[in-house]
Amino acid sequence: MPAAVGGDPRRDVRPIEGLARFSSKVSSLRHKVGDAVESASGSNAEFRRRSRPLPPDTPSELALVMVHDLPMVLRASDERLVLAYFAAQESHIERWRQVGGQWEPYAGVVPVDSMQAAALRHRDPKVRRHALGVLDHAANDASTATFRSALSDPVPAVRIVALHGLSCERCRIGDVCVDDVVTEVLRALRDDTSPKVRHAAIDVLARFISRDGRIVAALREVAARDSDGFVRLAAASAADGERKVWSRKAVRRRHLTRSWPLVRCDPTGHPAASE
Repeated sequence: MPAAVGGDPRRDVRPIEGLARFSSKVSSLRHKVGDAVESASGSNAEFRRRSRPLPPDTPSELALVMVHDLPMVLRASDERLVLAYFAAQESHIERWRQVGGQWEPYAGVVPVDSMQAAALRHRDPKVRRHALGVLDHAANDASTATFRSALSDPVPAVRIVALHGLSCERCRIGDVCVDDVVTEVLRALRDDTSPKVRHAAIDVLARFISRDGRIVAALREVAARDSDGFVRLAAASAADGERKVWSRKAVRRRHLTRSWPLVRCDPTGHPAASE
């Protein structure tokens, strides 16, 4: 979870540095889009009609087209609120860096409705990704539908944050609906075009493996058939009961594939296809 929103950022400063780089560009995004919103979306009624949630059984490939064939439009008022929140959050981090002392998370009021709209409709994927991260910590229970819709985002990094938000139990007040979460994550594991997203889906499923009987069979199928060697390795490990799903970078760096007969490394250091 991003330390910039909660927890001690000194344990992992990379999320804070990433937010700092992002927030440095906030000023360049401060412009009015009222005319563009009106011309791109037509009447308010038409925009609401085209933005209705998709049926839960919509195939992921179709959902990607249905959600993201619309222009990435956002009301100017929502954009101003979201960017102002990010700027204030960055100022809070900078003050802490200068003053030091015990870390205290930024306690500003989150504009939840505007943040949810930005997570799905802002034209900048960095804004969408950071908005999802804020919602994960500040309004997880109220943002389940937003996380689910964001699983169809065209940018893999955004989909990975949506996976985490949908399945995060520490940031929720109520209980996670395991059946619904696992259904969505299994769909991502089988259908997502990005191996990084499929790898992240395995990490999520490993946490729920004892609570849903579908997971082990799905992992074994992926371990045998997925086109990506790192995904096959992670799926095989999780299916055999390993709860720690190593990241792709860690697998490459620590050469964990050497101990796995299912996946052998090719000369470039990537897992070769299984025989």
